[in-house]
Amino acid sequence: MLRGLAVVKMALSALETVDIRKSTTVLVTSPESTQTNIVFLAWLTSDLAMSLYYNSKWAGWFPNLLHHVAGINFWYHMTDGGFAHNIGSCAVLIEATTPFVNQRFFFEKAGMKSSPLYVINGIAMTLLWFLLRVLLFGWIGLRLFQMRASLLTLPPLYFYTTVLSFAVGYALQLFWFSKIFKGALKVLLAPKSKST
Repeated sequence: MLRGLAVVKMALSALETVDIRKSTTVLVTSPESTQTNIVFLAWLTSDLAMSLYYNSKWAGWFPNLLHHVAGINFWYHMTDGGFAHNIGSCAVLIEATTPFVNQRFFFEKAGMKSSPLYVINGIAMTLLWFLLRVLLFGWIGLRLFQMRASLLTLPPLYFYTTVLSFAVGYALQLFWFSKIFKGALKVLLAPKSKST
């Protein structure tokens, strides 16, 4: 849970050195962004190992598996090839939603779905997911498109890895947001039972 916040803090520091807002190229790296990439790549790999171990015991395991494979593919090639650290460091910021996702799981397993804390956590998770994983990630795609001239100078493997990984990642973020939003509406619009 805290590792999500730790890697977000690292990404914020890295973005001071590879500012995506000022970048005109994907050919950007720094020691801070490289360290962030390595830590995030290790995190994705450990999560992938857990996903493979528990696989179908978890609901939604296949999209989760796809998410981790696409992420590892991109962060490995980006780090190895020394490009797009501005894109990668900004994309890591979406992990600020992780503590809320984890807490939702714990509330559910503890039988606390009717608790006000569950509802508050769910609303916070929904809002953050929309802001970070829908809007911010969409903006990252726009910035990637704006830097397409430098993207096209990359070797084909790196070019296709970047484009495909972003497309898969964003599609999954939208897919999950639709489920989260429907769940939030269900909770918020559920008829309140009158106590006697």
